This record gives sequence, C-alpha cells and structure tokens, in this order.
Amino acid sequence: MISNEEAEAHEAAVRRADELAALLRATRVVVSGLDLQETLARIAHEAAQIAGTPHIKILIADHQAGVLRMGACLGGPVPADLAVKIGHSYSGRVAATGEPLFVPDTPNDPTNLLAARDREHGIRTYLGLPIELRDTVLGVR
Repeated sequence: MISNEEAEAHEAAVRRADELAALLRATRVVVSGLDLQETLARIAHEAAQIAGTPHIKILIADHQAGVLRMGACLGGPVPADLAVKIGHSYSGRVAATGEPLFVPDTPNDPTNLLAARDREHGIRTYLGLPIELRDTVLGVR
C-alpha cells in the first residue's frame, strides 16, 4: 500500500520531469536557429505546458520607445500592436524593476488595466517573470 506521502512525492517527481522536459524542448528551440517569432511562439507553448495554463504572453522590451511590445501570445485576444509603457501595468512594472510579480486576484484588482478582459476570459491570476541578460530586462513572460 502506498502512503499519501509517497503518492505526493511521486506526483511531484512526475510534475518536475514534465517541467524539465518542456524546458529542454524550449532550449532546443532557442539553439535550433529558428526565426524570432517562431522561437517566441514555441517558448510560449512550452511555458504554457510548464505553468499549466492556456494564457501566456511574451512581451519584448523596446527601451528606446519605453514600451513592451507583443512577442508571442497564447490563450486570449490581445492586439498584435499592443504597446505597454514600461513602468505601467503589471508587465510594465516587471520590466521596470526586473523583479517577478504575482497578483492572486486580477479581476478584482483596481490597478489592473485589463480587469474586464480577465473577467471575461476567466483569468484569475498574473505571474510576470523578467527575461534578462546580465542587468538588462529584454522582456517579460
């Protein structure tokens, strides 16, 4: 008979193996030399697998213009010409600070610029992670 502890440990190990497999697939995409859009689309797909969510955005920093622009998107209607000011909105704050951000209740957060869209599409939380190279934020996922 398997104990609850053993079952939970097994489930965690399987989940970790799935995450590592997705990370390996994403790494292969990056080193395979695909064009940027295809690379971002595949990374978004793998990130969705890891996170267990259909909603993923990868925003690319345009520091000259001071905005984040759409790189790839899964699971929800977001305008292709989206430009988020760095320092504004959830993703803009991640880009400005270089710090991850978790918001547990986006539909009811008065600072959420997309609260109505989140309610409409059943989006409940936000997790923004900086994409960095050395000390520079290249984007947000």
